[in-house]
Amino acid sequence: MNKIESKAITASIIIATKDRPHDLRECLRSIVNQTELPMEVIIVDSSKDDESYKIILEFRKYFSIKYVKVEHPSSTYQRNIGVKMASGNVIHFLDDDVILNHDYLEKIHEIYRNDLTGAIKGVGGLIIQPIRKGGYNFLNDLFRKIFMLTNDKGDGRLLRSGWASVQYRKNVTNVARTEILQGCCSYRKEVFDEYEFDERLSGLALREDIDFSYRVSRKYELIYTPFAKLYHKKSPAGREDEEVYYQKYFYNHYYLFKKNIKPSVINYLCFIWSDIGSLLAIVFLCLKERNVKPLKGVVRGYLCIFQDFFHCEFKI
Repeated sequence: MNKIESKAITASIIIATKDRPHDLRECLRSIVNQTELPMEVIIVDSSKDDESYKIILEFRKYFSIKYVKVEHPSSTYQRNIGVKMASGNVIHFLDDDVILNHDYLEKIHEIYRNDLTGAIKGVGGLIIQPIRKGGYNFLNDLFRKIFMLTNDKGDGRLLRSGWASVQYRKNVTNVARTEILQGCCSYRKEVFDEYEFDERLSGLALREDIDFSYRVSRKYELIYTPFAKLYHKKSPAGREDEEVYYQKYFYNHYYLFKKNIKPSVINYLCFIWSDIGSLLAIVFLCLKERNVKPLKGVVRGYLCIFQDFFHCEFKI
């Protein structure tokens, strides 16, 4: 492939937000402190009130801000709207409860600038998660590996089971190719001439980012760089009910497996095996916290799967 001239990066940042004005302020402050400022920030707001709009007024002196209020709270829908509003040639997606390292944008843009062939269409960085109670432990990692569940000690692949294996703890020193970019990442604008986020994954969606990046990776090169870092707080504000969350946890796994994984006996067995592992983990969680909501969500998730699979209707 012939080399092309490296174009100047014009960055649009899209933030889909819902009922997190204080988290949004922290996120915007971290954008202001970047070594490279974006051309624009696009806020697609599905909050119940106008508090988020009041927050963004504080930041209009630093960069252009486009704001739109929508009635339908759905991260996929909100991101698709943001893409249509974006003017930059690189589009970043950020959750409203993240804080960027001061050079996050610079490190992402560095990958695009060094790509003189234009082959790289998406770049994501290292997402640092809050350490769960008890920290990481060998048994939890082993359980996830045995049951082929999502883990962050992998090599950036979508597993046969339909879960993701990301590189966040395994690879903190090397830029690498990946099939998976999680919710906070970036793509060249032209990607959206061919792809959009799947709006069948509604509300807080859950795994819509895995679905989108995997589909793009079938045709284009995606890159993970551990040198672009951000902290994802996982704010409790604006989240869906536990029962709804676990309903989506199981149904979305089924839906994305069916959509993206090639049908075969081995792959179906891997899917079933991973679902057994997920179910065991949920039962343990319910016993530990003396809370049946996650298990109710599992039942509702399986009812949705049966409805889809057998083309019938159950009352959920």
